Amino acid sequence: MNVKILLVALFSSTIFSLSAQARPVKVCLEDSQWFPMIYKNHKGEISGVQVDIIKGALEKLNIKYSLNMLPWKRCLMKVSEGDYDAALGASYSDERSKYLYYPKNAKKNSMLNGKHNKRVAQSVYVAINLKSQNYIFDGNLSKVPVPVYIPAGFSIAEDLKGVGVLVDDGAKKDILNFKKLLRGEKGTVIAIEGFAKAYIESSDKKKFFSISSRSVKSKSNYLAFSKKSKIKSQVVGYIWDAIEVERKKNITKLYRKHKSY
Repeated sequence: MNVKILLVALFSSTIFSLSAQARPVKVCLEDSQWFPMIYKNHKGEISGVQVDIIKGALEKLNIKYSLNMLPWKRCLMKVSEGDYDAALGASYSDERSKYLYYPKNAKKNSMLNGKHNKRVAQSVYVAINLKSQNYIFDGNLSKVPVPVYIPAGFSIAEDLKGVGVLVDDGAKKDILNFKKLLRGEKGTVIAIEGFAKAYIESSDKKKFFSISSRSVKSKSNYLAFSKKSKIKSQVVGYIWDAIEVERKKNITKLYRKHKSY
């Protein structure tokens, strides 16, 4: 649908007062430097492509909100308990769907490795190895040097375990996994492409690491809502619609804005 038409349809259908949504929408998000999606800038402010998209969507709907960074597993736990209304950046998994509401057809989209219209953004995962390993990911997961290092709580860990890949998901942050790989001189780090490139380019590690040109996985990230949240389902639907509008309108500009730390 054309963005202008979608804007008219969305905001004409939300003439009903969203001021009834008096309590701020409480959102938690991962506390690591998940650049360029979610990170803290040099001023210590929560920033990133996904952050700007949901801020723009909620502000256009005149919905107040709060953002709080937590370790990812704790964020998901708090959302499952209803302490937070939503988790930003959550990709679909069957386990998470037990306590999270996703936009319609999120499961089917995940199985097809596709891009959902109601996503906040799309995350592309890549494989990172030491240049000394003389290995470049070619799409065959059975040949990936193990263990594969992935941060705790990331759903891609379950995807890889499901196809028999040995996974180490004990670390809380991507940076710790890079250090594990460098220290142990074996295995593979799987991380978001944007973060991997930014970390390697902005450090003295460029001479050590190589990044696969072929992606390991592509996932739609959502603002997924707790099934224990008191936010009305109608309001959740309008928020997802507003996210779609905001992303289509501004995604290219936001990637340019967040091209470096």
